[in-house]
Amino acid sequence: TVRLLPSTRYVPLRLHCVRLLQQLAAAAEVFLPTTSILLDMIDLKELSQPPKKVNKSNVQPLALTLRLRADDPLRTMEEQE
Repeated sequence: TVRLLPSTRYVPLRLHCVRLLQQLAAAAEVFLPTTSILLDMIDLKELSQPPKKVNKSNVQPLALTLRLRADDPLRTMEEQE
């Protein structure tokens, strides 16, 4: 899974797999080499390129409305006792 597709899309998955391997190695008290996996991610060409410019005229603002409802009104700890 870690070396299957060399793409920036799977960098979080790779990091998660490396973390799991390191935890497994620590629990089993053995050495598992994970540095090559981490170094392979540094060589990805998408990470070395500058970020793309975004045309602000095409970007739509996000609608971030938040509504919270509670069945019971919130009470302090003193009122609940």
